[in-house]
Amino acid sequence: MMSRFFFIISLLLAMVSAPTMAMAATVTQTDQVTATRALQRGAVIREGDLTGPFAMEDYLGQELTRPVRAGAVMTPRHVRTPLQVKRNETVSLIFRRGSLTMETTGRALGEGSTGDRISVMNSTSRKRVMGRIVGPGQVEVTP
Repeated sequence: MMSRFFFIISLLLAMVSAPTMAMAATVTQTDQVTATRALQRGAVIREGDLTGPFAMEDYLGQELTRPVRAGAVMTPRHVRTPLQVKRNETVSLIFRRGSLTMETTGRALGEGSTGDRISVMNSTSRKRVMGRIVGPGQVEVTP
């Protein structure tokens, strides 16, 4: 008697959840962001490159981490914030302490975007220092 009851309940649950699953699949297909043209790795996404409901808010101004074909579905894994400092690039090293500000040049030993911490070799002293990227080609060193 109990097994028959569980069989009927499971059958009813399967019937009720089947339309819901099909409906969820339809919703996710319409929410996809796709590329309108082929895009190369390293390209910065501009208006008109993507189509979909979230294309402009989430992807505009982002840099591609891999090539994308026309019509391909985009995910957040395809993009990153554009690099502000590249490896071996000459950067401005900025040191601030209170009202004192000193600036020199250095060579980036890593790469990153605004807010990332990277290692930089001071061109004058030839010492490695750690700093935070504050803008294009600018690294702020904290004591």
